[in-house]
Amino acid sequence: MKLSVISIVIIKRIALLALIISIIALILSFFVVPITTSAALLFSLCVIIMSLVNCLKIYMLERSLIKGLNLDDPAKHKGYFWLQYIIRYFLTIFVVVAVVAITFFITGESPFITIHTDTTAPRVYNPIIFGLAVGLFTMKFGIMLTKVGNSEPDEETSTDTDKFDEN
Repeated sequence: MKLSVISIVIIKRIALLALIISIIALILSFFVVPITTSAALLFSLCVIIMSLVNCLKIYMLERSLIKGLNLDDPAKHKGYFWLQYIIRYFLTIFVVVAVVAITFFITGESPFITIHTDTTAPRVYNPIIFGLAVGLFTMKFGIMLTKVGNSEPDEETSTDTDKFDEN
């Protein structure tokens, strides 16, 4: 199925946001904030993973809208849209739980709170959870940027009052 122009724009903006956030995290890890490079890489990887999931959810949303609106029975619309919403919701939950579980089994550390005391000031953070949370918001910001970017009215839909003041 071919995506609509607006979906393609949203997906591109999600990818761009993920790339910008990852680059900023890596630059901060090298020059500004005293965090380890591995923490910045984990953060960036989690942002990219959740951004990919968000792109998949945009695809699934468009597909479900097109298929759901083509259903004949109005009662099936509600059930179909609800089911698709639940599938997208559980996809997000599954990815978050999978990433946290894989990280726990690989590192053996608590996936929620990591206390680092190896530098001058102790820090409590977990780049994986933080990266997943930031990655979840890339879809929201991508949609908002698309709405802001397309806020100018078309010629056909403009409400230019000069057309009516010719009297």
